[in-house]
Amino acid sequence: MLHVQRIALERALTTLNALGATYRVIIGEESFGTLEVVTPKDRRRSPPIHPRGTLTNYFQPLMEGLRVGDVAVIDAQKFDIQSLRSAITAWSSKKWGNGSTVSTVTRETNVIEVLRVA
Repeated sequence: MLHVQRIALERALTTLNALGATYRVIIGEESFGTLEVVTPKDRRRSPPIHPRGTLTNYFQPLMEGLRVGDVAVIDAQKFDIQSLRSAITAWSSKKWGNGSTVSTVTRETNVIEVLRVA
């Protein structure tokens, strides 16, 4: 570290200490301050419940021809109803834009009703 850089660092650390701040400054191999640095955890996805494309291949033929004001009633059958609804919502947003559909889940009959609004 150059002398001018060391002076700037010392001024910054003096200011932080005067403010009562908790901090950690790491420059190369040196570290200053008392804040504990935690390394981020690896985020891992759980394996998919259904093979890729299974849900889309199921509901897409029922949704493809929807026009504004049309309603599709999709029976969840063997699929997890929330996973199916999520896939329908994502597909609708991609095809027609965010907010283009309104959906509701009827658990008693295990169906998803989708209204195209835009």
